[in-house]
Amino acid sequence: MKSLLTTYLGTHQQAIARLEDPSYVNQSLTMVRKYAEALGALVDVVVVPNEKAAEYKAGCGPKPLLAS
Repeated sequence: MKSLLTTYLGTHQQAIARLEDPSYVNQSLTMVRKYAEALGALVDVVVVPNEKAAEYKAGCGPKPLLAS
């Protein structure tokens, strides 16, 4: 599957490995969106002011891919 992703995204296997590494923090939003699209998903980015962060987090349910 990774070789298909590298072809679809026009990148190298090492870049895919970085995308899948939760400790790597320098992902570009463009690459993350392309990766999600290749997997049949989408990325939803929400910008919340700091003073509303606690309220926002309290109202968020489990993440769809992480829900059990």
